[in-house]
Amino acid sequence: MELINLHKTLKRLPQSPFSSEAVVVPLEGASSDLKYYRVKEDDISMIFLETVGEKSMFHSFIHIGHFLKEKGIGVPEIYHYDLGQCIALIEDLGDASLYSKFSDEKNKGEFIAFYQKVLETLAEIQVRGAEGMKQCPMLKDRIFDYQVLCWETSYFKRYFLQRYCNLSIENEERLDQEFRYLAQNLASEPLYFMHRDFQSQNVFIKDKKIRLIDFQGAHQGMLHYDLVSLLKDAYIVIPDHIREKLMDYYLDILKNHWKLDIHRERFEITFNLAGLQRNMQALGAFSFLSLVKGKERFRQYIPAGVDYLRSALKEIPGFDALREILARPLVYGWISC
Repeated sequence: MELINLHKTLKRLPQSPFSSEAVVVPLEGASSDLKYYRVKEDDISMIFLETVGEKSMFHSFIHIGHFLKEKGIGVPEIYHYDLGQCIALIEDLGDASLYSKFSDEKNKGEFIAFYQKVLETLAEIQVRGAEGMKQCPMLKDRIFDYQVLCWETSYFKRYFLQRYCNLSIENEERLDQEFRYLAQNLASEPLYFMHRDFQSQNVFIKDKKIRLIDFQGAHQGMLHYDLVSLLKDAYIVIPDHIREKLMDYYLDILKNHWKLDIHRERFEITFNLAGLQRNMQALGAFSFLSLVKGKERFRQYIPAGVDYLRSALKEIPGFDALREILARPLVYGWISC
């Protein structure tokens, strides 16, 4: 939306506090469906949100935002919205994302304590969000099932392997069979609230509290996917020994605070499988965003995503077709670009 039109739109929003003198700054984000602008005037700052893709994703943002707010989860306050125009004014959470805080070494000493706090929030949103999610209009029929899991690996194959790496897959059916096996295993897990993009750029700190954005893609799904999105995040690579410590902390929260009966060994096996799934999805997304959307900055995160895949395959038997593809020299050449 052009800034002139945005000012006019702001005036039409009921109870909008902004005049034509408001300063509007577009904000960068990975979402293909929603666009964010920071709007400031005097001592008031809010985020203007509009849809640039499917209208259903805007509706999801509003409905799921209200659902999580009622559960006491730290999501942005939604001040004003128009479902017809797919626009809204929401709370400005500032610029202090988990990524901005820990993408360099300056706050290294606070890392574990902050991540433990984020894991407490993750466990809360997963368990408390599961209560009543079948009554939420945008969640009741949205399940992270076999079909969705297969869509993600197909997305990886199309945008990362075939388009980004320009690979010709000789025995595609063999690879697809591995992807179907992976989907079958993950689809059998119990369902909780799943953010689906719980990574460092979507977690904010405001007034010393954890706040979450970009939850419009939420599903009913497994515990492991959001956990692996955070602990095997291509934006912030966590050393293995710290990741293990953080996983222990998370599992203790589930067991001691939320009284979930978690089998540690089985959980770790599924965590590694979910790591394959999530990082294939992320590589597909990075490739799509850089090649199709022209967002070149996402190329820099591709090597970390491939490293996570190789690391997970060391812990998991099978998946020989995927191993062979990731070992090809052509993949090495493209990910270093």
